[in-house]
Amino acid sequence: MKYLSILLTILLLGTTVTTFAQNQRDTLRPNKERREKPEGTKSNLMDSLNLSREQKKQMAEISKKFREDMKLLQEDNSGNRREKMEKLKEVSQQYKDKARSILDSTQYQQFSESLREKMQDRLKERRGKNKS
Repeated sequence: MKYLSILLTILLLGTTVTTFAQNQRDTLRPNKERREKPEGTKSNLMDSLNLSREQKKQMAEISKKFREDMKLLQEDNSGNRREKMEKLKEVSQQYKDKARSILDSTQYQQFSESLREKMQDRLKERRGKNKS
């Protein structure tokens, strides 16, 4: 009888821990919706801009550098928050300036409008999460 109660306790503890771990994993995992590529993603944007081969190559290069720089800044824990925000703005502005030099005026207008919409969507998403 003693062994049975110990076995049941271990079994109950094991299922509780497993359930808790799954709940934690689900809350820490990014939304599955983000993994799907909605309309208006970078590849669709680049297609809609009607870029030449050279422009595509140049945009791919600056986009890659931008992502790398942003990742480094996000991982950097030195300095205060305000300094980090200033650096993020600076990197973002450099990206926009380089894109402006590659794209013609119509393409750049579409590009900047797409970036603006993307940022607005992210803000709405964040605000929606904060309310719940």
